[in-house]
Amino acid sequence: MKTLFWSLVLLSQVQPGPVWTGSSAPQRNPYGPVDMDDGGQGTADPYWRLMTLADFLDTAEEELTATGVGEPFGVSMRLSEPTVQSGLPISSAFAFVTLSVPGADIGSGELSIVANSDTGVVNFRMEIVEFDAVRILDLDVTLSGGVLLEWGTLSVDTGATTTTYSGGWVYTHADGLSTHPDSDEGFHDEAAVMFHVILPEPERKGRSLRAPPLLSTIFAHIGNIASHLVVSIIDAFRPYTAPTSCSGPIVYNGAGQSCENAFPCLTILEDLCLKIDEIPDVSVAFKKCMKGRCGCGGSSHRRLRISCDDASDCGSCGSVPGCSNFGATIWYCENNNLECRCAGIVFHEMTHSCGIGHSLEYTLNPDCDIPNDSACQIGEMFEDECIAASPNFEEP
Repeated sequence: MKTLFWSLVLLSQVQPGPVWTGSSAPQRNPYGPVDMDDGGQGTADPYWRLMTLADFLDTAEEELTATGVGEPFGVSMRLSEPTVQSGLPISSAFAFVTLSVPGADIGSGELSIVANSDTGVVNFRMEIVEFDAVRILDLDVTLSGGVLLEWGTLSVDTGATTTTYSGGWVYTHADGLSTHPDSDEGFHDEAAVMFHVILPEPERKGRSLRAPPLLSTIFAHIGNIASHLVVSIIDAFRPYTAPTSCSGPIVYNGAGQSCENAFPCLTILEDLCLKIDEIPDVSVAFKKCMKGRCGCGGSSHRRLRISCDDASDCGSCGSVPGCSNFGATIWYCENNNLECRCAGIVFHEMTHSCGIGHSLEYTLNPDCDIPNDSACQIGEMFEDECIAASPNFEEP
């Protein structure tokens, strides 16, 4: 099996609220929506607390996307496919991580979560070794009474000294995101250094500090990773079966253009999703995620949301035909009516949303003509499947 790398591109997302052109996303919890404080409703599913937390993290990311979370910044992470240990009540997932900027690796380390199905608490830990210091971010992610809290420590070891800061974020649907008022001075500055961002001065809002846009981006990405790994743990208990019926991704309007006139592959996506089982050299966990993204069932991963946008400024990625930010939202930005080209872009970006990123060779030369780049190969596979299913296809 090829070595596959998960990729988290730390690019903020600036979009208006969605205008749905497809059906609403289904609840991922097969036992129905459950509140964390429901007194035990839904406990037929032992993972209901963790599924509820994962859904809330995804919703927070969607809301931050809708309101705009800052300007893009171009650092990325490549993660090895995680090792998952599922159990009750404690489950865990572990991966190696490489931090990079275009054309160069600048740090490496490891990422892990430990999830408690009894309490619904997820511990998130990321350690990055760079030339100047070793930084360890250790957060507990909790949800109670509609309040999402990421709280913990960030330690910085320069070799000469070790300094540990406490801090975190608070998120509610009503009030949005704020930095926790009890955060140590320096916690968020060091988080920005760890993620290679430059912080603007925050605005004050009541007792807490209104989270500046780039810190919102860090919060959203931590949530994306935690949610994805939690759902991967839950999916590990599901037996894999090839998809037999798929509803396809959800499509909605973005900032640049309406999907109604700019998304030519909507009708064929459901049929192409049935080909997920044929993807070569990938893990069962990856196929389960793709099934969830395609609305095929058999996975707790959220159904993919496709936003149409301008090719000149695609989502948060700039002038590209498609954009993914690791979460369940992708942007489609190709300005033509080529159905199979559209399908290839969608599955390429869907691949990123399920964790497979580009190779280091691609970061040096961003072109899908390079060999052995899994995201490119999967996109091209589905473009070819689309062509084979279109008897009247004419090469442009």
